[in-house]
Amino acid sequence: MPALTTAPLATTYAPNGMVCSIDNVASSAGIAMLRAGGSAVDAAIATSAVLAVTCQHMCGMGGDLWALVHLPGHDAPLALNASGRAGSGADPDRARAEGLLELPLHDDIRATPVPGCVDGWVTLHDRLGKLDLGQVLAPAIGYAADGFAASPLLLGSLPRVANHEWACDYTRTSLRTGDLVRRPGVQRTLEAIALSGRDAFYAGEFGAGLIDIGRG
Repeated sequence: MPALTTAPLATTYAPNGMVCSIDNVASSAGIAMLRAGGSAVDAAIATSAVLAVTCQHMCGMGGDLWALVHLPGHDAPLALNASGRAGSGADPDRARAEGLLELPLHDDIRATPVPGCVDGWVTLHDRLGKLDLGQVLAPAIGYAADGFAASPLLLGSLPRVANHEWACDYTRTSLRTGDLVRRPGVQRTLEAIALSGRDAFYAGEFGAGLIDIGRG
């Protein structure tokens, strides 16, 4: 029996840069930064920020960030680990006293690490960004303010947050694929970061809200 052969995977070439993500509008935001003269880091941050708006269930500002950046003339890439530690209230002895052998994956704030994503954005931008941070975050702010079309992937994640008040951007109406979703709270947070950097996030409205959830 003759051996089976497979066709080689097609390779896409982009001599002026390429941005790939799970959302076409996020990738387009990254391309816009490159066309504006921004660096690859500017493009990556813009892409990540749009994903934090349109695909929060995958890439929200409340999560972590890791990056590998190739610097011309350097053999080794620049590596950034912007993942957060467990919160100060995630005490293992207290969890054991509650009869837990492991923390629940959902609906327990102690299983949520301190979010490192925004700190990662600012760290990368301070070192390798070319454009103003406000310009880099502008596409994400626009989608949060003006709305974006709900994707099937987003709708599939909604049952997990159906009973949470903080998910009202998605749950106040019965969403269908393609419906317009606006996220005013995320808009305010991104605008604050664009204006005042990381402190606007960790010491601002979002940080205060996260602490309130933890205390609750």
